[in-house]
Amino acid sequence: MSLLKFRQRLRTVKSLNSIFAALQVVTVVRTKKVKEQYHGIERYLEPMRGVLKGQGSRGKGQEEGKVLVVITANRGLCGNFNKAVVEAAGKFRQANSEARLVILGKTGASLLSKRGEQPVLTDHHAVEKPVFRSAAALFRQVYALGGDIHVAYNSFQSTLVQKPVVAALDDLPRDREPVDYLLEPAGIVDQLYYHYLESRFFKLILESQMGELSTRLIVLKGAVDSSDDMARDLKTAINKARQANITRELLEIISAAEAVRGVYE
Repeated sequence: MSLLKFRQRLRTVKSLNSIFAALQVVTVVRTKKVKEQYHGIERYLEPMRGVLKGQGSRGKGQEEGKVLVVITANRGLCGNFNKAVVEAAGKFRQANSEARLVILGKTGASLLSKRGEQPVLTDHHAVEKPVFRSAAALFRQVYALGGDIHVAYNSFQSTLVQKPVVAALDDLPRDREPVDYLLEPAGIVDQLYYHYLESRFFKLILESQMGELSTRLIVLKGAVDSSDDMARDLKTAINKARQANITRELLEIISAAEAVRGVYE
């Protein structure tokens, strides 16, 4: 390869390195923000769980069937993140073929369409930059479908580990416990139960996004490190090529000088 092509390739690699590094910074900032939202909604849900113990499946019956919500990402650069949750959703669908499908995220919609899946509802905005208002509006549509709602998503274990799971949205204990308070007026429990479900729905979207951003951060770090290594190798190759050119030119000068001296001797 010529010295010119080496330099062109080095400029390209440096440009890509700058882009990956910028994306890495943006991803770190977004991850921090989503984690703060996630821990906030988790603290918000905890007292509601205590009040609603034994109140699960209010107004829902098995005869209404099941709804499976698959939470994926809109973008790539996140390794096996989307494929893993689609695989988990596929296993659930094999055991529950009658379950109606709701897909969040462009990547999941694309992967599942290739499998011949026909969703009753798709949405790409709720997983882009999650906010409670959009998640609540989407949940209203999901809840209106009726039946038991299950969610396939990547459970955030750590920055390096995300576990694809399919979980029931209603995770409240079924056994009632003695309480020393009375909830009034009538109907407030149903309203509180609905609000708990929509809040937990938002929490799972946030948890999925935490996993997506963490996975993307790892991929981007690998890309930055690889481009750094490639740039270093190219610089070495350029220096070797430049040295080879200098050596060749010196040899040509020496050969010419020797030839001239031979003529005059």
